[in-house]
Amino acid sequence: MIEALRAYIKTIAEFLLFLTVVKIISTEKSRKYINFVSGIILVLVASAPVINIFSKVDYTSLENEISYYYNEDFEYNNNALNAVFLDNIKNSLKNDILSFGVQCDNIRVELYDDLGGIKKICIYTNNSSKGADELQSFIKSKYGADNVEIY
Repeated sequence: MIEALRAYIKTIAEFLLFLTVVKIISTEKSRKYINFVSGIILVLVASAPVINIFSKVDYTSLENEISYYYNEDFEYNNNALNAVFLDNIKNSLKNDILSFGVQCDNIRVELYDDLGGIKKICIYTNNSSKGADELQSFIKSKYGADNVEIY
């Protein structure tokens, strides 16, 4: 409280010192304009604590509102990034599966919620018996999936 009062008095004293220097430098014609403007500024500076008391802002509700919109945007961006990530993985998987000579009907990829890594890959094919073991070990090692199933 005492620090705030000291800062308040210091601000007024600095403004009055600045005003004195400006009045010394100014001409006779400009003094009435300087007096008018400096009077308005002095009233604003002097009434600043009173204005602050009456214009209390509830910062907690403002912070809650900001965090709500931030979290909503973050979730939206995170879901969009996951969709792009999944599409890229599926396209890459289709190319890898075709290189093994296996025809792929559908691919399902599950991601971890918090880490973003690949949890499970399910590959649905017509000819799963041909090269399935090599394909499964290749996909596990390349994509780092915990579980790869070929149906």
